[in-house]
Amino acid sequence: MTDTSANQPLSGELSHNELAATVASEPVPEAEDATHDAAHSESPLESPLESDQAENPTDEANETAADAAPPRYTVADYRSYEDGSGQRYELVDGHLEALVSPSFKEVLIAQFLKKEFDQQIEQLAQPWQCFADAGLRTGWRKVRLPDVYIIHAQQVAEDLVANSMICQTAPALVVEVVKPASANVTYRHKRSEYAALGILEYWIVDPLQAYVAVLSLNDGLYEDTVFQAEDIVVSQLFPSLTLDAESILVAGGLA
Repeated sequence: MTDTSANQPLSGELSHNELAATVASEPVPEAEDATHDAAHSESPLESPLESDQAENPTDEANETAADAAPPRYTVADYRSYEDGSGQRYELVDGHLEALVSPSFKEVLIAQFLKKEFDQQIEQLAQPWQCFADAGLRTGWRKVRLPDVYIIHAQQVAEDLVANSMICQTAPALVVEVVKPASANVTYRHKRSEYAALGILEYWIVDPLQAYVAVLSLNDGLYEDTVFQAEDIVVSQLFPSLTLDAESILVAGGLA
C-alpha cells in the first residue's frame, strides 16, 4: 500500500452516524435557466446598417463561424437529449462529449464493486443506495457519468427520480474505472470536480497500472492512498471492508 500524500495519514475516521449525515449534502449552487444561451436566440432589434453589414466580408465570416460553432446545452437540454445513436455523452461546459464504450473488463470491475458495496450497505443497515452509470451534476452545464456511486436514499426521491437519473448533490463515494482514452479526465478533471463537490471518497481503479487508488477528502483536497496486489483497500465509508486490490482487478479478467 502506497500513500502518495507525502506520508500524511488519512483524515480521522468518521462514525457511521456522521457519515450518514454527510452523505446528503448541499446541492450544486449554480443556478441555471432551462433555455439556451442568449447567443442562440434572435435579437429583437435589426441593425440600421443592415445593408452595409451584408456587404462586409468580415461580418459574413463571423456569421459563418457562429453557424459552424457547436451548440451549447443546459442540464435540462441534456436530460432530454437523444440522437437515436445509443451514444452516451457527458456534458462539459455546455458541450456534449462522447464517451468511449467500455470494455468487458471495465464493466465487470464496476459490477463487482457495486455488488460488494450493496453487501456492505446491507450489513451496516445504512440508508444508502448504490448506482452504476447514473448521472452526476458537478457544476453549471456539467454532468458526469461515474461508473459507480453511493448516495443517501433521500437523494433518490429528491434528485434521481425527478431529474432523469441525474444526482444534484454530492454522493458519499464515487468509483471511476480508468479507460485508456479518458485517463486524463479521470485523474485530473474529475478529481478536481469531485473534490469541489465535496465527495468524501473517490476510488480510481486503474487496470492499466494494476492498482486501486482511494482519494479521501481532507480540508477540501484529496489525499491519495494506492493499493496493489494483496493490499486491503481502506475505506472510511466501509471500515469493515476486507477487499484487496487484486480481487478487484481480477474481477475484470486480469491475470
